Amino acid sequence: MSIRNKKEWVGNSVFLPIYNNVYWRNNLNIASFLIITFSAIITATNEDVAILYNYLEKVSDWGYFELAMYTNCLSFFENNYLSFNLKDTLTQFEKFKTCYKYKLVLIKFLINSLILSFERGTYDKIPELLKALYAESEDSDFMKGRIYWKFFTSLYHAITGDFEIDSTIYIDMLDLLGYENDAQNMKDIEQSIRNP
Repeated sequence: MSIRNKKEWVGNSVFLPIYNNVYWRNNLNIASFLIITFSAIITATNEDVAILYNYLEKVSDWGYFELAMYTNCLSFFENNYLSFNLKDTLTQFEKFKTCYKYKLVLIKFLINSLILSFERGTYDKIPELLKALYAESEDSDFMKGRIYWKFFTSLYHAITGDFEIDSTIYIDMLDLLGYENDAQNMKDIEQSIRNP
C-alpha cells in the first residue's frame, strides 16, 4: 500500500467517505475514478466490500458507473459471488452492446475475470469467459482483447494438460505494438501460474 496509514487517510473504510458524500454521489464520474484508482493500491476491508455489494445489489439496472466499478473491483469479491453473478453481469453488458465505451469495459471485465480465475485457481468458468472474450473481440478495433483471448486459451490448455504453452509470440506481439505494460502483465501472469 503506498499510503502510510489507511485509517489516518479515510477512517475505517476506503469507500465509505466517497459513497456517503452527497457531492460524490452526484458526481459519479469522479467517484468512479476515485474508487477505480484507489482499488488498485489499497486493500479493501470487509466494510468496503459490503458497501460495494450493497450498492450493486440495490441497483437493478446497471449503467456505465456500476459496470466499470464492478469490473475494476472484481478482486474484492469471493469466487462464489463472482460465479453466481457472471451471467447477470454479462446480461447487463448486453443491453449496451452497440456502444463502444461499454464494449471496452466488457472486454476489460472479461480479461480481469480471466486473470482472477487463473490467480485463484478457479478454472470452471474459464471456458465461458474465453468464449465471450472471443465473441467480443471479433472486430479488429478490439484486437488487444483477441490477443488476450489467445494467451488465456493457451494458458488454460496448458493447465488442463492439453499442451504446453509458448506465450512468447503473444508477449512479443504486444511489445511490438507498444503495449509494454500488457506484455509485462502476461509475463507476470504466466510466471505466477508456473511458479505458484
